[in-house]
Amino acid sequence: LRITLANAQDGSDEGLVINIVMPSGLQAVFTDPPHQLTLVGPAPFADYITVLEALRYFNTKDEPQPSARNVTFVVQDGELESVAVTCLINVILTNDPPYLNLGGNIDTEVLFQEGEGSVNLLSSNQLVLSDPDGTTLEGAAITLLNSPDGDSEMLGAV
Repeated sequence: LRITLANAQDGSDEGLVINIVMPSGLQAVFTDPPHQLTLVGPAPFADYITVLEALRYFNTKDEPQPSARNVTFVVQDGELESVAVTCLINVILTNDPPYLNLGGNIDTEVLFQEGEGSVNLLSSNQLVLSDPDGTTLEGAAITLLNSPDGDSEMLGAV
């Protein structure tokens, strides 16, 4: 039985794996790790079926290529090969959250001295803002959570 991930898009970040102890008499041989494997050895159909049910596709890349993958299966009886059959894997991307770091730590602290006017909360040389899914954001919310002086304290742009 030859199993091939025919159109891997993400190199060694994706592939095929078998997540069981192989039945006696069967051996999994990876000829293009992890994209092609061959099951070899005389064994009952039930053992081959057990191994096929344990076959898994993996992709560890954070942003995998979204195109579909084809896995082909060809069996042989020692003399002849079957017609190839295909399993189509549709890759569905997830929307990862954006990331904000305010300077070395996730949180930051600034000092405000009475009578000295407003203070900058962030410095651009310390600010890290990213999104694994793109380079733009739809918006941002900034909230003053603790305001013991009521309306005398506020956030604003200068």
